[in-house]
Amino acid sequence: MSNLSKFSGLSEVADDYAAFLIDSWGVMHDGLAPFEAALKCLGELKSRDKRVFILTNSARRSDIVAEELFKLGIDRNLVDHVVSGGEAAWQSLQEPRDEIHKALGSNCFYLGNERSRCLMDGLSLNEVGAVEDSDFVLNTGIPEGVSDDETSQNLETALRKQLTMICANPDIHYYVGDEKKFCAGEISRRYEAIGGQVIYHGKPHRLVYEMCFELLDPLPPHKILAIGDSIHTDLKGAAGAGIDSLFVTDGIHRDLLQEESSAATTLCRDNDVTPIGVLKSLCW
Repeated sequence: MSNLSKFSGLSEVADDYAAFLIDSWGVMHDGLAPFEAALKCLGELKSRDKRVFILTNSARRSDIVAEELFKLGIDRNLVDHVVSGGEAAWQSLQEPRDEIHKALGSNCFYLGNERSRCLMDGLSLNEVGAVEDSDFVLNTGIPEGVSDDETSQNLETALRKQLTMICANPDIHYYVGDEKKFCAGEISRRYEAIGGQVIYHGKPHRLVYEMCFELLDPLPPHKILAIGDSIHTDLKGAAGAGIDSLFVTDGIHRDLLQEESSAATTLCRDNDVTPIGVLKSLCW
C-alpha cells in the first residue's frame, strides 16, 4: 500500500458524496466540548444539502444520545440523524430477529454504569441483582463502584453458566479530554478471553449500518462516506458495509500516529483497511 492521501480538509472530497456517517467521540467532540472546526464542517455540508449522520457506539438509545450531543453544543439543525450502538442493541432485544437473541431469556444481569441503565427502559426484561440468577448479561460499560475483582468474579460466573453477553458498545477505550477511560468493549474482550460468548451491537458490526442505509434509501453505497478515528470500529465497519471511509488521525490512535500519513498507512495496512485518505481532524 502506498502512502494514504493526506487531506487538509473535507472540502477536498465532499463533492464526491451525498451522505456522511460521522463518528462522535474523538471526531466531533472530546467529551467536554465540541470541536469548533468540526461544527463548521457540518455547517458547510448542510449548506450543500448533504445528509449528515452521527454514527456512534454509545450504549444509550439514539434519541437520548442526540439530546446529549445537542446539550454539549452540537447544533441539532446540522444533524439529520443520530444512530447508536445502544439503539441497535435495544431493537435487537425488543424484537429479536435471530435465534441467539430469541433464546436469551428474560432474566438480565445489567453490567454497566447508571448513565446507560436507561437502555433497559421499554424492554420486557426482568433485571436481576446476581449473575447466578440471570439468563444473559447486558454490558454497557465499566460498572461504577464495583471492584475489578468483583467484575472478574461476575464474568467467571457467567462463563460457568454459559451465558451470552450482549455488548451495546464495542469500543475498548475513549478519551475525556486527555484522560483515557475504558468502556464496554474492554469487558467483552475479557469475557471472550476466558471463553465467553459475546454478541456485539455497534460499529464495526453490520446492523448499525443497515439502520443508516434504511434512512438513506435509495442512496447507493458509493455516495456514502464514513468518517472516524478508529481503525477497529469506524474503518473496519465501513469496509464491511461496502462504503468509503476517511481516517481522522488525531483521535483514539493519536498515541500511535505521527502527523505524517506514513504511520497511518502502516496502521491501516496492518489492519487490512484502505480509507480514501487521512485527515488530522475534522475540518472543512
